[in-house]
Amino acid sequence: MMDPPSQQIDRFHAGVHAAAVWKPPMRVAGIWFWENIDRFAEDTAVNRGAVFRMFTDEPRALAWLLDEDGSG
Repeated sequence: MMDPPSQQIDRFHAGVHAAAVWKPPMRVAGIWFWENIDRFAEDTAVNRGAVFRMFTDEPRALAWLLDEDGSG
């Protein structure tokens, strides 16, 4: 378990780093509390090529990870 970065600049750098490390075809799902998800790090990573998405529950995260055609 990892706490999300607290400041926007830290979230930006986390997204840049995630994109550098999580290269396709790797898919990464994060699970966290809805009130703490602002999608900034997620958007930063995705805009740089990562296949990454945040969720609030494990079943939805697993469904997305196992969706082979990428439509989910």
